[in-house]
Amino acid sequence: MKYILIALAVYFCYRFLVPRKQGRKPYKESIFQKPANVIDDIMVKDPYCGVHFPLNSGVKAYDGQNELYFCSEDCKNKYFANKTKK
Repeated sequence: MKYILIALAVYFCYRFLVPRKQGRKPYKESIFQKPANVIDDIMVKDPYCGVHFPLNSGVKAYDGQNELYFCSEDCKNKYFANKTKK
């Protein structure tokens, strides 16, 4: 009886701690535990409407030598239309 309990304990430890060949990640590399020093994306502020958004989803434009990011094409167009009126 003692050997059966030991065998079951070893089996369950093996089953939960060792990854399977189907692509299961080990526990320490799961998606729920991201390293603290990893930045997913940088938040930037739209110069026209003031909304903060992730940099990779923004619309890039140049104003002279300045690189600007907008939350949408609409905000970009309004920014440059407003700038030419002044």
